[in-house]
Amino acid sequence: MDRRFLILIYLVFFISACSKNVPEIRITKNFSSKTCRVIVLPFENQTKDPTINRVFYRILIDSLIEEGLFVVPEGQVRRFFIMERYLVGENIPLNTIKLLAERTNTKIFIDGSILTYEKNEKNLKLAFIINIKDAYSGKILCSTYHVRTSEDYRKILHFGKVYTTSGLIKKMINEVLMEWRRKGLFSC
Repeated sequence: MDRRFLILIYLVFFISACSKNVPEIRITKNFSSKTCRVIVLPFENQTKDPTINRVFYRILIDSLIEEGLFVVPEGQVRRFFIMERYLVGENIPLNTIKLLAERTNTKIFIDGSILTYEKNEKNLKLAFIINIKDAYSGKILCSTYHVRTSEDYRKILHFGKVYTTSGLIKKMINEVLMEWRRKGLFSC
């Protein structure tokens, strides 16, 4: 009896250690997955680190391009905002985003915010929201919330643990893109 109980405890521990924390995704019914051209706007930074949103933004753009989407170049978006007299990081009105979408022939844009970022000696923690919005109405078509720590990727001893901020961001974004692919978003 004791041996069976011990095996059951090990089995439960093993299954719980291998379980995944997948991104939480909410999709509206009228989201068209045929769109392959997107605008990525700078992310809002709600953390104490002044650079995390720029690092996240650049890694997201790179990952979307690797995924096969056509992302309107960052320089083109910046130049448009400068011409319209908006600073990058300001709240951009919907009329301006509509005008940008018309000029770049896009229907959706991606924005979001970095909610938490904690970095201490042994662990990193990151939480973010990515919103996919209609460029003409401003309605949220898909919203993704994801939170992870570097300990979540540990496999055995220290193998698999993520030690850098950019490594954690890249792994988390890849998980989000994998979930989007599984749900049929952006089937280009």
